[in-house]
Amino acid sequence: MSINKISNIRIWSAWTILVLFYAYQYILRVIPNILLPYMQEKFGVDGLVFGQFSGVYYTGYALAHIPFGILVGRYGLKKILPWAFILSASGLWPIIYSESWAYPLIGRALTGIGSSCSIIAVFHFLAITFPAEKFSKLLSIMVSIGLIAAIYGSAPLAYLVEKFGCQTIMNALMFSGVMLSILSHLIFYKEDEEKSVNISEAWRILSNKRVVLIALASGLMVGALEGFPDAWGAAFLSMKYNLTTAQAAQVTSYIFLGMLVGCPFCSWWAGYKKRYFQVIMTLGAVMATGFFITLTIPDLPYIVLSSIFVLIGICCSYQVPAIYMGSSFVPQKFASLTATLINMIIMTFGHIMHTMIGGAVETFGGLKSLPALEKSLLIIPFVCSLGVFLLFIIWRKNLNHFGSQPTKRP
Repeated sequence: MSINKISNIRIWSAWTILVLFYAYQYILRVIPNILLPYMQEKFGVDGLVFGQFSGVYYTGYALAHIPFGILVGRYGLKKILPWAFILSASGLWPIIYSESWAYPLIGRALTGIGSSCSIIAVFHFLAITFPAEKFSKLLSIMVSIGLIAAIYGSAPLAYLVEKFGCQTIMNALMFSGVMLSILSHLIFYKEDEEKSVNISEAWRILSNKRVVLIALASGLMVGALEGFPDAWGAAFLSMKYNLTTAQAAQVTSYIFLGMLVGCPFCSWWAGYKKRYFQVIMTLGAVMATGFFITLTIPDLPYIVLSSIFVLIGICCSYQVPAIYMGSSFVPQKFASLTATLINMIIMTFGHIMHTMIGGAVETFGGLKSLPALEKSLLIIPFVCSLGVFLLFIIWRKNLNHFGSQPTKRP
C-alpha cells in the first residue's frame, strides 16, 4: 500500500507502537541490573557467569540485525513486528520457571533477538515514511521518548520486584509483550513490495571501510551505556554508597535521563556546523573522563554523582549522529540497512564489554568485592578512550577522503 494512501492517524499510531517497543526493550535490557540478587540466590551465579548472561542479550541483538533487516524489508512491519514482541517477552519465561541455568541464557538470547527488531523497525519506518533530511531529527525524538522507560523504569521496577516478587513482575512484562504484539498486527499496514533487500546489499555496505571503521570506533565507546547501567551499576553503587537496589537503580537511571536530553541536542549540535567527527570525539572524551572520575574518586556527594551520570548520558547520545554519519556515506536506498548494520556492530560490543568486565570481576575478587568492581569497571573509560583515539586517527589520516562531515548521498 502506498504511504500516500495511509491516514495520518494510522501513521502516528504506528509510530507510537514503535516508541512503545523501544521503551519496552529498554526495560528488558536493564533487568539484569535489578535481578542480580535474585539470580545469585536462585542460580548461584558468579561475576563471570552473570557477565555472560548480561552479554548474551547483545549477541542475540546483534546477530539478529541482518536477518531482521532483510525480513522487515521484504515482508514489512505488519508481518514481522508481532513476532519480535513475542520473542522479546518469551525470553523472560526461563528466568522464573526454569531450574537449570542453561535456559535463562537461551531466554536472554531470545529477548535480545526480539529486541533487535525495535531499532530496525524504527530505521525502516522512518526511511519509508519521511524525507531523508528528517531521519536524524525524528530518530533522536523517538529514542528520547523511548528512554523515558529506562529513566522511570529501573527504580520503580526494582521496587515492584521487592514488593510483589520477581515472578509477578516478570509475568506482567510477558503479558505486556503479548498485548503489544496484538496491537502491532492490528495497527500496521502492508507496504510496497519493492523495498526488499538481500545479503549482497548488506555485504556491499559492510565492504565500505568508512562505514565499518566508524561503527567500530562507536562500538568501543559504548561501555557507559551497555556495560554499566544494565548490569553492574546497581551492584557497584550499592556497595560503594550503601544504597538499596532500588536506590542504586534510580541513580544509574540518570544516565538515561542525560541521554533523553542529549539525543536531540547532540543531533542538532553535530548537524549545526556539520562537524560530526569532532562532536562525536568530544562526547567520547567527556564520557571517558566522567566515568573515570566516578570510579576513582571516593565518596562523591550525591548531587555531583548524579550530575556526572547525567553528563555521561548526554555523551552516550553520540550514537545518533554516528549512525547518521555512517549511513550518509551510502546511497539513499541503502540508508536504512546501513543504519541497521552500524547499530549491529555497536551492539556487538555490549557482549564484549560484559564479558571483559565479568572476567575481570572474578580475577580481582568477585561480585562481593568493591575494589574488584572498581578495577573492572575501569575497562569502560579505557576502551572508550581507544574508540576516541581510533576516530581521531580515521579523521586525521583520511581528512581529504572523509571530510569533516558526511558527503551528500548519491
